Amino acid sequence: MSTTWQQMPQASVAAYQHAIGCKLHAKGEVFWQKIRPCFFRPTQPYAQYQKGTVPPPLTALLGAYQHAVPEGHPANSTLNCLLFRNLTSYSPATLPTSLRRQIKIAEKTLSVRPITDRAEFASKGHAIYLSFHARTNYRVGADRNDPQGFATWTENLFDIPELLILGGYHNDELAGVCISFLCGETLTYATTFCTTESLKQYLPGLLLHRVRELAAAQPDIRQIFVGMKKEAEGVDGFYLMRGAQVIRLPAYLHLNPLVASLLRRYRPKIYKRLHGIIETGCNIQPTPSA
Repeated sequence: MSTTWQQMPQASVAAYQHAIGCKLHAKGEVFWQKIRPCFFRPTQPYAQYQKGTVPPPLTALLGAYQHAVPEGHPANSTLNCLLFRNLTSYSPATLPTSLRRQIKIAEKTLSVRPITDRAEFASKGHAIYLSFHARTNYRVGADRNDPQGFATWTENLFDIPELLILGGYHNDELAGVCISFLCGETLTYATTFCTTESLKQYLPGLLLHRVRELAAAQPDIRQIFVGMKKEAEGVDGFYLMRGAQVIRLPAYLHLNPLVASLLRRYRPKIYKRLHGIIETGCNIQPTPSA
């Protein structure tokens, strides 16, 4: 398996999202992800579409749907995406001293390389996933806790050739996994999980460091998407400390009038979040151009 990314078609992105447990609806050329009952966004929330050019799932008309729009087009909300940009300027020297030190410590005992053997992923990865699940109580993909369910997930992943699956190793034993893919100019840092012990050895930071180094060396990658900004800092802080930015993308939000009225009155915080209103002191960039 190469340590460069190949372009991943939309159908393969949808296959990956389905494999990790997302509920998808195909409408035209766009795959919509069901975020909540009757609320949908495209599987790639940073993708920009003009208002009225992408038909939503019918059930979204009962609730809501939202997508990013090109800059300068009508927008009534924002999508707050966590992104790494200016990729070619990345080096450990750009990080705070404590994080540079963590990378040096990790490199003494850990290594990162592609996982090419699906049998290794299925057998060694399952114990790692159980450690991750016990620590985080991750709600999605509970079927992976079962060895057969994890084996099925492994087959689904390795059937998508564009995925880059990296393993973090300690003494040649798999201790963590990172899965990423490239679609257009955006690399998605999609899934990571590792053992509790490897957290103490700074494996998550080493995996992200390695991916950023590889992305900086690949000219067709402009940015790395790590997720949507969450209301609570949580895991977002891991990325923000390492230079991720909250990019506020202009977006179109269709909200059923009755649902909008109820949310404004009874759930104002949810209403604000749907419109992209966040209260944070983190690194926020107001425009998508960078």
